[in-house]
Amino acid sequence: MTYRDNVTALATKLGISNEPRLREVDIEVIQVSFIHSDGSVTNIEATPMNQAGRLFFQAVATKNGDWYGIQEMTVALREEAQEYFAELWEPNPVHGKRKMLDAFRDPLTVEICIMKKRARFA
Repeated sequence: MTYRDNVTALATKLGISNEPRLREVDIEVIQVSFIHSDGSVTNIEATPMNQAGRLFFQAVATKNGDWYGIQEMTVALREEAQEYFAELWEPNPVHGKRKMLDAFRDPLTVEICIMKKRARFA
């Protein structure tokens, strides 16, 4: 499946409309931080261009209705990301072209912190 197909399938699974595009109001992730074994951190803040990527992390962090914002970087998680991002997960990427995927591929990445937007109260 293509990246667009994967985004649509995940949005449907999460009960979110993807027609004609994702809406910011439906994305719960405000920032994703990749923590590296050398202590450095790569932050990916919310932008309109990374809504579908943040949707992936929303699915990763949400299990049985609970939020698990700290995720250990595992081979299985990298493989899941590679499948989801499909053609964007290029075999020989140009470093800096896709900051989120660069951080995902970085062998020094050991943990991911997925930050949720604050709840709004009436």
